[in-house]
Amino acid sequence: MSPVAEVFAPAKVNLRLEILGRRPDGFHELATWMMALDFGDELRLEVAARGVVGESGASGPGMELTLSGPFATADIPTDESNLVLRALAGARARALDMGLDVGRLPLSVNLEKGIPSQSGLGGASSDARAALQAFESLFDIDLGASWRRDLLGELGSDCVFFEGARDGAIGYCEGRGEKVSCTDVRAPDWVVAVVTPELRCATAKVFAGLAFPLSAPSQMPIVQRDMFIARARDARRWMFNHLEGAAARQFPEVTRWRAILASAACDHFAFSGSGSSFFGLYEEEQDAAAALEGIRREALKQNTAVRGTWVARAHRRD
Repeated sequence: MSPVAEVFAPAKVNLRLEILGRRPDGFHELATWMMALDFGDELRLEVAARGVVGESGASGPGMELTLSGPFATADIPTDESNLVLRALAGARARALDMGLDVGRLPLSVNLEKGIPSQSGLGGASSDARAALQAFESLFDIDLGASWRRDLLGELGSDCVFFEGARDGAIGYCEGRGEKVSCTDVRAPDWVVAVVTPELRCATAKVFAGLAFPLSAPSQMPIVQRDMFIARARDARRWMFNHLEGAAARQFPEVTRWRAILASAACDHFAFSGSGSSFFGLYEEEQDAAAALEGIRREALKQNTAVRGTWVARAHRRD
């Protein structure tokens, strides 16, 4: 058993997100290409220095979660509703089912938040996947790939993507997001400029703003993997997100930010997930950095705040 386990939880962007329709279960059928990025959260897990919990190994007094870092904001829960603690509760129960007493040990987890909340960058989902990896590393056990995917699929639509992102940065997600394929696609060398406004877009509210019929998506190449061998400027024309219009209806500040991007000659930026982040693709880091500086200047002119900006690349396994 290791004394502590530390796992990186990458951010993501949705290079393309299409809503295909409503499902009988209340969710929406979607198809999205996602890419993990090389900035994110850091999760640290260790056995807590206080007794053991009861036979159930359930969450509660046996686990504690603390937050740190630049984006450790008050809207992130630290109780059992947090996906990290839900993932760890599942891991402890699984360990007990496997006959391992480590499922009864109290746990202490710290999240150093480098991903802003409600930003469309996948922080909570990535953290949940990182929690499972940290649990396995801490106790040197394998909970099972199929079991991990099933639990992550129950926790959230993006969580399964991050399981695949342990080995590759790209994933094609279908269903409500839990059916992940194409994780063997080679990550492109694009530079990604990311800006997160001082705006929080609640996912459920954004989906509630969808108005059918939806706009037609931009045309994809016949072989969709061709997008990842294209130059950044060419790949931009395939980026698309059906949720931007829904987010703008529910959060009018999204429309204001689209105008800011246009004023900064960054109207090619795409909307990530349910928002509020926007991102653009570049070949060179200096071009991405210059674009973000222009966006910050335009936002300042309009008295509009920015939560964060990043110049990133696809996350590659160490």
